[in-house]
Amino acid sequence: MLRRSLALLAVAGLTGCAASVEPVGFGNRDRTGQAQMAAYAASEQNQYPRNLDASTDRALAAVVNHDRNTIRIYNYSGEVLTDAKLWVNQAFIHRLDSIPANSSVTIPFSGLYDNTGKTFAAAKAPITSVEIQAGDNLYTVLGPAYE
Repeated sequence: MLRRSLALLAVAGLTGCAASVEPVGFGNRDRTGQAQMAAYAASEQNQYPRNLDASTDRALAAVVNHDRNTIRIYNYSGEVLTDAKLWVNQAFIHRLDSIPANSSVTIPFSGLYDNTGKTFAAAKAPITSVEIQAGDNLYTVLGPAYE
Protein backbone atom coordinates (compact mmCIF):
# COMPACT_ATOMS: atom_id res chain seq x y z
CA MET A 1 0.00 0.00 0.00
CA LEU A 2 2.81 2.41 0.89
CA ARG A 3 4.57 1.65 -2.39
CA ARG A 4 1.37 2.31 -4.35
CA SER A 5 0.82 5.57 -2.49
CA LEU A 6 4.36 6.80 -3.12
CA ALA A 7 4.16 5.83 -6.78
CA LEU A 8 0.86 7.68 -7.15
CA LEU A 9 2.33 10.82 -5.60
CA ALA A 10 5.42 10.61 -7.80
CA VAL A 11 3.27 10.35 -10.90
CA ALA A 12 1.14 13.28 -9.69
CA GLY A 13 4.15 15.51 -9.31
CA LEU A 14 5.74 14.58 -12.62
CA THR A 15 2.92 14.12 -15.08
CA GLY A 16 -0.31 15.58 -13.73
CA CYS A 17 -3.73 14.46 -14.84
CA ALA A 18 -5.36 14.64 -18.22
CA ALA A 19 -6.79 18.07 -17.43
CA SER A 20 -6.42 20.74 -14.83
CA VAL A 21 -9.10 23.19 -13.85
CA GLU A 22 -9.31 26.23 -11.66
CA PRO A 23 -11.40 25.79 -8.52
CA VAL A 24 -15.10 26.24 -9.01
CA GLY A 25 -17.13 27.58 -6.16
CA PHE A 26 -16.97 30.84 -4.30
CA GLY A 27 -14.51 33.29 -5.76
CA ASN A 28 -11.33 33.87 -3.82
CA ARG A 29 -9.71 36.68 -5.76
CA ASP A 30 -11.93 39.60 -4.71
CA ARG A 31 -13.23 40.93 -1.38
CA THR A 32 -16.79 39.70 -2.01
CA GLY A 33 -15.52 36.18 -2.68
CA GLN A 34 -13.29 36.31 0.39
CA ALA A 35 -16.19 37.39 2.57
CA GLN A 36 -18.37 34.61 1.15
CA MET A 37 -15.70 31.96 1.81
CA ALA A 38 -15.10 33.22 5.36
CA ALA A 39 -18.85 33.09 6.06
CA TYR A 40 -19.07 29.63 4.46
CA ALA A 41 -16.24 28.34 6.67
CA ALA A 42 -17.83 29.79 9.80
CA SER A 43 -21.29 28.32 9.21
CA GLU A 44 -22.31 25.56 11.57
CA GLN A 45 -22.95 22.96 8.84
CA ASN A 46 -19.37 23.39 7.63
CA GLN A 47 -17.50 22.13 10.68
CA TYR A 48 -15.04 19.28 10.30
CA PRO A 49 -17.00 15.97 10.29
CA ARG A 50 -15.47 14.24 13.32
CA ASN A 51 -18.24 11.61 13.20
CA LEU A 52 -17.04 10.26 9.81
CA ASP A 53 -14.22 7.76 9.34
CA ALA A 54 -11.94 8.73 6.47
CA SER A 55 -11.57 6.12 3.73
CA THR A 56 -9.15 5.59 0.88
CA ASP A 57 -11.89 4.49 -1.55
CA ARG A 58 -11.02 7.29 -3.98
CA ALA A 59 -7.68 7.74 -5.73
CA LEU A 60 -6.88 11.30 -4.60
CA ALA A 61 -3.51 12.98 -4.09
CA ALA A 62 -2.27 16.42 -2.99
CA VAL A 63 0.80 18.33 -4.15
CA VAL A 64 1.84 21.54 -2.38
CA ASN A 65 3.78 24.33 -4.05
CA HIS A 66 5.12 26.71 -1.39
CA ASP A 67 6.58 29.08 -4.00
CA ARG A 68 3.08 29.69 -5.35
CA ASN A 69 1.26 29.11 -2.03
CA THR A 70 -1.06 26.55 -3.61
CA ILE A 71 -2.28 23.02 -3.09
CA ARG A 72 -3.24 20.94 -6.12
CA ILE A 73 -5.72 18.10 -5.65
CA TYR A 74 -5.58 15.25 -8.17
CA ASN A 75 -8.60 13.03 -8.80
CA TYR A 76 -7.24 9.85 -10.38
CA SER A 77 -10.58 8.06 -10.26
CA GLY A 78 -12.83 7.69 -13.26
CA GLU A 79 -15.64 9.47 -11.42
CA VAL A 80 -16.36 13.16 -10.97
CA LEU A 81 -16.33 14.27 -7.35
CA THR A 82 -19.15 16.80 -6.90
CA ASP A 83 -20.24 19.19 -4.17
CA ALA A 84 -17.06 18.56 -2.20
CA LYS A 85 -15.32 20.22 0.72
CA LEU A 86 -11.53 20.27 0.86
CA TRP A 87 -10.25 20.04 4.45
CA VAL A 88 -6.66 20.95 5.34
CA ASN A 89 -5.47 20.13 8.86
CA GLN A 90 -9.08 19.37 9.82
CA ALA A 91 -9.64 23.11 10.24
CA PHE A 92 -9.33 24.94 6.91
CA ILE A 93 -12.06 24.45 4.32
CA HIS A 94 -12.60 25.26 0.66
CA ARG A 95 -15.81 24.51 -1.23
CA LEU A 96 -15.44 22.75 -4.58
CA ASP A 97 -18.36 22.32 -6.96
CA SER A 98 -16.49 19.47 -8.65
CA ILE A 99 -13.20 17.78 -9.33
CA PRO A 100 -13.48 16.18 -12.76
CA ALA A 101 -12.46 12.56 -13.29
CA ASN A 102 -8.76 12.12 -14.09
CA SER A 103 -8.13 15.80 -13.49
CA SER A 104 -6.98 18.24 -10.86
CA VAL A 105 -7.86 21.54 -9.20
CA THR A 106 -5.49 24.10 -7.72
CA ILE A 107 -6.45 26.01 -4.60
CA PRO A 108 -4.48 29.02 -3.33
CA PHE A 109 -3.67 28.98 0.38
CA SER A 110 -5.60 32.26 0.57
CA GLY A 111 -8.73 30.35 -0.51
CA LEU A 112 -8.71 28.06 2.54
CA TYR A 113 -10.53 29.45 5.60
CA ASP A 114 -11.03 28.31 9.18
CA ASN A 115 -14.17 28.95 11.22
CA THR A 116 -12.80 32.28 12.50
CA GLY A 117 -12.30 33.66 8.97
CA LYS A 118 -8.51 33.25 9.04
CA THR A 119 -6.89 32.02 5.83
CA PHE A 120 -4.39 29.21 5.65
CA ALA A 121 -1.96 31.68 4.04
CA ALA A 122 -2.17 33.88 7.16
CA ALA A 123 -1.81 30.89 9.50
CA LYS A 124 1.56 29.93 7.98
CA ALA A 125 1.17 26.40 9.37
CA PRO A 126 2.53 23.16 7.95
CA ILE A 127 0.05 20.89 6.17
CA THR A 128 -0.46 17.79 8.30
CA SER A 129 -3.58 16.32 6.69
CA VAL A 130 -5.67 16.71 3.54
CA GLU A 131 -9.14 15.23 3.20
CA ILE A 132 -12.15 15.65 0.96
CA GLN A 133 -15.72 15.43 2.16
CA ALA A 134 -18.42 14.62 -0.38
CA GLY A 135 -21.85 14.14 1.12
CA ASP A 136 -21.62 11.59 3.93
CA ASN A 137 -18.18 10.40 2.78
CA LEU A 138 -14.78 11.58 3.96
CA TYR A 139 -11.80 10.61 1.81
CA THR A 140 -8.14 10.61 2.78
CA VAL A 141 -6.02 12.39 0.21
CA LEU A 142 -2.55 10.91 -0.33
CA GLY A 143 0.30 13.22 0.55
CA PRO A 144 0.87 15.96 0.48
CA ALA A 145 3.92 15.80 -1.74
CA TYR A 146 5.91 18.99 -2.28
CA GLU A 147 7.21 20.55 -5.48
